[in-house]
Amino acid sequence: MIIHNDVQLDFDDVLIAPQTTTINHRGDVEIVREYKHLGVCGIPIISANMTQTGTFAVASKLLENEFFATLHKFYKADQIIEFIKEQKEKDIIYGGIDGCGEYYGNEKNLFITVGKRNWEEEFKKVETVYKETGALVSVLLDVPNAYIPEIVDCVKQLREFMNKQNFHDFVKVGIGPSPVCDTRIKTGCGRPQLSAIIECANAAHQVGGYIIADGGFKTNADFCKALVAGADMCMSGSMFAGCEESNGEKIQKWYKTEEVDPDTLKNKITYKFFKEYYGMSSFRAQRENYGKVTSTGTSEGVECGSVTATRAILNAMNYVSCDVSTLGMGMCASGASVLLAGGAKGKRFALKDTEIMIHQPLGGARGQATDIQIQAKNIQDMKDWLVDFYSDVSGEKKSKIAQDIERDCYLKAEDAKKYGKKGLIDGIKVSREG
Repeated sequence: MIIHNDVQLDFDDVLIAPQTTTINHRGDVEIVREYKHLGVCGIPIISANMTQTGTFAVASKLLENEFFATLHKFYKADQIIEFIKEQKEKDIIYGGIDGCGEYYGNEKNLFITVGKRNWEEEFKKVETVYKETGALVSVLLDVPNAYIPEIVDCVKQLREFMNKQNFHDFVKVGIGPSPVCDTRIKTGCGRPQLSAIIECANAAHQVGGYIIADGGFKTNADFCKALVAGADMCMSGSMFAGCEESNGEKIQKWYKTEEVDPDTLKNKITYKFFKEYYGMSSFRAQRENYGKVTSTGTSEGVECGSVTATRAILNAMNYVSCDVSTLGMGMCASGASVLLAGGAKGKRFALKDTEIMIHQPLGGARGQATDIQIQAKNIQDMKDWLVDFYSDVSGEKKSKIAQDIERDCYLKAEDAKKYGKKGLIDGIKVSREG
């Protein structure tokens, strides 16, 4: 084992020191990037190839505004071909981009995604799209780790095919920096993103390659820091996941404010809108995209559980005559934490690296003021029920639970076992025997 004692940095650890400049006004700053020998140009930010952000709607809007974009790997060749034709008719693709020293179209600013699974079919998709569109897109090979032995053969085949079209390589850099990626927690593997960018950019640029800083961006400043550190492009999912064009379900969440209603003398309630967002290796993504949890049986992605049917399932668990044993793995959030804790006493288990997240209910309301007031009361009743439930199954004081679920409360398996007098789970499973 080698321990790296040198300082490792993330975006929050640094600021950019101001420098002298020849630019007189911030409005004169040009943020497009020319990749001259590739024949492409655009703002060096690209959407993540996730099912929520790698959509036709997101891609169309980004290309229209001179960004780069990806399409997720679950689109079929005929869908991609139709999309490209539609964009060409709208003059969104193949137009000139202001700010480039020379004329470049943005036809190759669109990346179609292929994966290692069913490689022959995936490669056939690339060939079909290229044949029908005239090789006017780029290709993103999406794999968990680029050093998987089989990937070398995939890369060789793609490179042989792509070099005919004068394409060059970008490599995505990032191990678990995303807010919906649990790789660092589940496997212990990772690297602070800024240090990873600096080191990988130096290596890539020495051989004429490029890197894409993949994930970990929380603010616009993080994009700036990544580019200064040497990234040639920045990829983000979370920064686009809240857009109207993204695929996530729109959720309305209610909050108590500090302002007191003079009529009721209670804190006023307000709301914010959110978009559903989950990691592509989460169980949710596996079920939606493959119809089942994959053969590894593991999840390195975060997802939020739905509470809509939670109480109905819990009632069914209590209704059947036999004991219902529960086993948590990956992330048991929201309604999933209720079902996990609602198993038969002595038969509630979690795998050792499982996380349990408890919080107050989400809800949406619309209509006239009276309608909203009625629905807000229902949400509060649901919260009261949750407090009573967690208190009953764990033995924890209601006041403590109410405080804990005011915001998302994450518990390791060991913490969940010790929660209250009885715990939210009864045991931690390490092996089938244990």
